[in-house]
Amino acid sequence: MVPLRGFVAEQMEIFALNEVAAFVWERLEDGTTERSLVDAVVAEFEVERDRAAEDVAALLEQFRDCGLLVDDA
Repeated sequence: MVPLRGFVAEQMEIFALNEVAAFVWERLEDGTTERSLVDAVVAEFEVERDRAAEDVAALLEQFRDCGLLVDDA
């Protein structure tokens, strides 16, 4: 993921995503819920639901910390 325009273009950062992170990121564009993200990860990667829920929550928090995801107010 390479930021190219607006405020993000000033950051001069490149973000590398692994396969699961890229999978989640692509689904975020659709405005999906965290629960549906977990469902999709479980189905796609055949991982236990509890593990997927922990991983998705941690990933979303990392996206927020990097300024890549903003919660609706």
